[in-house]
Amino acid sequence: MTILLVEDIEDTLEATRLLLEELSADLLVARDGVDAMRVLARSHPDIVLCDLRMPRMDGFEFLLELSRLRGPDHPPVVAVSALATEAEHRRTRAVRQRSQKFAFLVPAAVKP
Repeated sequence: MTILLVEDIEDTLEATRLLLEELSADLLVARDGVDAMRVLARSHPDIVLCDLRMPRMDGFEFLLELSRLRGPDHPPVVAVSALATEAEHRRTRAVRQRSQKFAFLVPAAVKP
């Protein structure tokens, strides 16, 4: 399985990379949504794991751009964030209405 990991925080990137490599995943890495779009222009991962808060193009903008360019043919995207606010949950629900291939995983408690 090929996974595109989109993450800008070095510690989180490295920990996630180690876990996914331990699971024998083939890993592609991007530091933000702009980089992720470049990676997707030349590769076809099975799934995308994407942070929400990133510079240049955040996870929400990334998914909207991906959906706009590829329509329903884009790979499934799982947003992974430990710092999700209630406002981000609302934004996530709005984005999910545009793409059925979007899931949201928050390993930490929701922050108000």
